[in-house]
Amino acid sequence: MKPETGHTATFVNPNTGWKGIFTRWRLWQGILKGSVFIFTVVYLYQVWHGQNITLALHALTTELQSGQNLLLLSITFFLIFVNWGIQAWKWRLLVKPFSPVSFGNACKAVLAGTSVSLWVPNRAGEYLGRVFFIKPAQRVHGILATLIGSTAQLLATIIAGAAGLVYYIYHHSPNPFLGRALIVIIVASIVLLLVLYFNINKVRGLLPHWPILKYFRKQFIVYRKFHAKELGLILFWSLLRYGVFCSQFVILLTVFHSGVSAISAMFTIFLIYLVQSVLPGNSLTELGTRGASGIWFFSVYTSNVVAVSAATYSLWLINVILPAIVGLVFFMGAKWGKGKENHVITMI
Repeated sequence: MKPETGHTATFVNPNTGWKGIFTRWRLWQGILKGSVFIFTVVYLYQVWHGQNITLALHALTTELQSGQNLLLLSITFFLIFVNWGIQAWKWRLLVKPFSPVSFGNACKAVLAGTSVSLWVPNRAGEYLGRVFFIKPAQRVHGILATLIGSTAQLLATIIAGAAGLVYYIYHHSPNPFLGRALIVIIVASIVLLLVLYFNINKVRGLLPHWPILKYFRKQFIVYRKFHAKELGLILFWSLLRYGVFCSQFVILLTVFHSGVSAISAMFTIFLIYLVQSVLPGNSLTELGTRGASGIWFFSVYTSNVVAVSAATYSLWLINVILPAIVGLVFFMGAKWGKGKENHVITMI
């Protein structure tokens, strides 16, 4: 029997639709990777031709050639691996409940995030750089878990900053009343943040049952996996990492002959990072803030502005720029996942 004219049956291969989606998704991947590469390279080019990097490179080269502080410089460079190793271990613990990753991939993820966050305000690029190293269906959970790590690191900065502020006010404040008021405000902020941090698993219950929030309620369920023990461990690693890069700063101040004692330097660094944490910006503006605040706060201990600046910019070079260059390679080579779930959950 011949089919009726004008009524042609159409049979669609169900895989064809998915293939089209993957093709488009690959295109968007290429555009995103290309954009990140271009922005990062332009940023690094501008940094390379800036005065800050020139000062840092000259200071480091001079000290290496003199050979007087090779041991201290070696310790400083070794602590780069400790710093980012702790960060990778912390992030691995955060995503372990829903998307286990190896320590090697965790290192790649945090370095890739550093690369993207160079030019993205408030280090938001860390989330984008890291999520592509976990399962596609769990990438929203990965962003939420990374937020816990960022909060813990902010807590570490504020806790240490409070200690630095107390030290500075006790020794140098021209207005003790204003200083005590600031201490009260910061201590209250610490208490509030600690309460919020250790009760993050209750956030989902605070969201209204509105249809528009249905998606967010579904994703926030990941916070139920984090209890006081896990959160305390993450905060511990954050404090330890904070101590590592503050120690690098103290060592570099010694290497460049700033004349500031280790104790005064450490508490002043706490204060510098506290100031930096409350100001918005990207890595470049953070450097300017850190440089200006460093010169201002250290001025009560030393008049050697060159040494303070050299230590500040050298720390930025070895702790941010060098890892970001390595991270860009990892980001460009990241496998962004395959499977039907990919187009649904990763486009966030």
